[in-house]
Amino acid sequence: MITKTIIGLAAATATAGFGMSAHASPAAFDPHRCSAIQNVDVPYEVSIAGDRIAFAGSGKQIVLAPTYMEVNGHRFADATLSPAYYQNVRAFLHSAGAFPKTAAEFGKTAFLPGQARRDFLSGVTAMCRSILTLADGDKRMHGAFADFVSPVEITLKAQHL
Repeated sequence: MITKTIIGLAAATATAGFGMSAHASPAAFDPHRCSAIQNVDVPYEVSIAGDRIAFAGSGKQIVLAPTYMEVNGHRFADATLSPAYYQNVRAFLHSAGAFPKTAAEFGKTAFLPGQARRDFLSGVTAMCRSILTLADGDKRMHGAFADFVSPVEITLKAQHL
């Protein structure tokens, strides 16, 4: 299960981490975009069974599968958007789940030597990229699915919306 603390720590570190190094990610991704992340929250209990991801809480039931999304029983299925959004959410959950180990390694020393520093920056890059990719997916889903509710609440600074 992914807790709000982990998500908050990851988002804060992603924002701060890119002040340290911009060369830790592939050229196609601008790590300075991470500074747009203000807050990330998963206000639901998350469960994964097979290829279904369920988010429950706050009077909402959200189910994601590779070919559809349901929000409180309202189903949305799009041959292009559904699989892409599903993959974005899975990538985010994977990054968020892996981040505590990355942060723990960082916490062992204030000055990370070679590979440890690269691993840390790579983990921060993955977390940031997954948050920004999911935020873009949220915009597309909002435009296509009237009942869309994002299972991950992402707040970006206004100039980056």
